[in-house]
Amino acid sequence: MTIKKLSIAAIAAVAVMLSGCAADAGEPASGETLVIYSTESTMPEFAERFQSETGIELQVVSVSSGQSDARVAAEKDNPQTDVAISGSSPADSNPELYRAYEGSIDVSNVDERWIKGEYAIPTILNPVIFGYNTEVLDGRAAPSSWEELGDEQWRGEVSIADPTQSGSAFNALAAVYAAGGWPLVEKFAQNVVIAQSSLGPIQAISNGEAAIGIGAEASVYQVADGEDIVAGYPTDGIVVNVGMFYLVENSSNPESADAFMNWMLSSDTQTWMQGEHKGMRSTTTDSETPDTLQDLSTLDLIEVPADVLADKAAFLDEWTTILTSVN
Repeated sequence: MTIKKLSIAAIAAVAVMLSGCAADAGEPASGETLVIYSTESTMPEFAERFQSETGIELQVVSVSSGQSDARVAAEKDNPQTDVAISGSSPADSNPELYRAYEGSIDVSNVDERWIKGEYAIPTILNPVIFGYNTEVLDGRAAPSSWEELGDEQWRGEVSIADPTQSGSAFNALAAVYAAGGWPLVEKFAQNVVIAQSSLGPIQAISNGEAAIGIGAEASVYQVADGEDIVAGYPTDGIVVNVGMFYLVENSSNPESADAFMNWMLSSDTQTWMQGEHKGMRSTTTDSETPDTLQDLSTLDLIEVPADVLADKAAFLDEWTTILTSVN
């Protein structure tokens, strides 16, 4: 895990809240350093923009969802971060580690379908899809579904991050399970190569090490050009990564954390995000989907199956058993 510290000269003497943030987050102290455990590879760019607009410095600690959850839990008596991003709903099992956002964060512009409980702040949407390298396909028809990724022709050619650590990989595995149950998962397991990070599958298709790489839409579009690297949208179900941001209980800078979250949900920031980062979609209702992306209404969106949500640990244990048995 790497801490990326961004500095901008001439920090304002007093940090000011953006005018678009309706919730009162208090007055962040000048010179404070806010910390975020982030699963988003582009978060340093948000940090730089946030600091330039508010004067609040933001340290970005790059982690996976699993690492974020584990660190917050391990540091409960002495929190080392103010905000944490996670795709694995950590407040469901450990609500005492997080601070409810009501009264501090204005979510009035957030689409209600993405709001889940009192702790998770839905901020970024990222459908889980796959990309493929047309040169590595070498004339083979590109896959169009999760079911097709179970075909034996893709043996050793499908790259995916570790579902026990990556929220995107977990949601992809859940979609495979939804499409064909454990029989399809077993076929899928025979074809995959586990990457060492969430961006690993995207790097693999970019450099020709894999034919197919599974990941969040925004990650795929970091390399997709529509010709050599193409984004593929599974026709048998797409789970949307909802970038859930959590306020950490008893953190050092609660006012600055509130300021950051209100800034993240502001119309200006959400509009900038979608314009600068193709594939990063807004959770808010006052921003439009860029013309360069398929509208969510045209995709076959599904929820993670209820039996998977009921016991994630058992689901992942079964996956690990299957993966071990076929490799």
